[in-house]
Amino acid sequence: MLKRFSNLIFSFVIAFSFFSYVMNPSLKFIYKSPVINFIPFLLCCLMTIIFLTEKKIKLNYYKLFSILYVGFFFILQYAYFIQSTDSIETLLRLISVNFSFLFGLLLGWCFKREPIEKLFILWVLLLSIANICGVINYSDGVEFNHLNFTLPLGTVVTWLIFKAFMKDTDRYIFTLSVILFLFFNIIFAGSRTAIFLPILVSLFIMVIFRKYVSIKKTVISFIILITITIISLPYILSNLNAYFLSKVQNMADISEDSRYNLYLKCFNMLLEHPFGIGYGNYKYFITEPYPHNILLEIGLNSGVLGCFVFITYVMITTMVIIKKTKSCYNEKNLFVLTIFLYSLFSWMFSNDFASSSVVFFLLGVLGHIASSNNEKEIK
Repeated sequence: MLKRFSNLIFSFVIAFSFFSYVMNPSLKFIYKSPVINFIPFLLCCLMTIIFLTEKKIKLNYYKLFSILYVGFFFILQYAYFIQSTDSIETLLRLISVNFSFLFGLLLGWCFKREPIEKLFILWVLLLSIANICGVINYSDGVEFNHLNFTLPLGTVVTWLIFKAFMKDTDRYIFTLSVILFLFFNIIFAGSRTAIFLPILVSLFIMVIFRKYVSIKKTVISFIILITITIISLPYILSNLNAYFLSKVQNMADISEDSRYNLYLKCFNMLLEHPFGIGYGNYKYFITEPYPHNILLEIGLNSGVLGCFVFITYVMITTMVIIKKTKSCYNEKNLFVLTIFLYSLFSWMFSNDFASSSVVFFLLGVLGHIASSNNEKEIK
């Protein structure tokens, strides 16, 4: 009985470690301190030590390649940090991003989808209800809270949209209800990325894995979601915030959009400095706190080489996962791939590289999944 209870507690710790890495932006949003970043780091450190002593962490050639290849990528970041004027705190955040990848890669085998998915859904529902009841406030202007609020909601919505359309989905009505509730919260928060990206990413995943998708469910779901949205349109329009409306209006003339002008300036800087300008030194050239695009930021930090190394690993890993999951259905693979793609594309529009532990942790888990092909272990 005691052993079963301890196993249950340990299973929860494992699930919570995954949860706290991916949902970290919203945890930081609640706690209002970067200290919260240490929670997933310390939990994964503890788990790594335990599993190493029990010899449960195994290396194969793909994992070794991942460690060396991504390690080279981070060596570039550290080397370019020498030219930086950023504080030691930024360096520590960069190191934590490096470790998040290693934790995902080495501990990927112990994460189970079901408890993590339940934690995700419970958390975003609580987050949304707390916001509606006025317990928390994403619009207080502190640390871009509307981004931290909508990121976890958009992550969960992306997965649930795809899941609702799969052939063997259970609790179909509950899933649709959660999607609608979270989506309305996202709309009123006013983040363009979190509004449009879940739909685009989930549709992209549906096209790739169309043999797992139910046409009947897809048609019914779209009819239900579109009908409810149209009925609610007067209420939605009357409650949209001014910030979001101004951003949408600027999209009509892309040259007037501040984000477009920022990307254009950063891209031109990268063309002028293909070998990079030093970690974080873009702050001397732009008025924004960061480029709002992980690829442009990596390129400006460590040159085209750093950008190429990152893109190549992402492409190789995702292609291996897609091939494996197409040939053999695995819901954990689909779950991790979906939320990784949403996180990656989110970092293409918002957030800085030093806060990208979410992206690199999920990339590490994908690296583990890609390596789990009965390849010979390295003793």
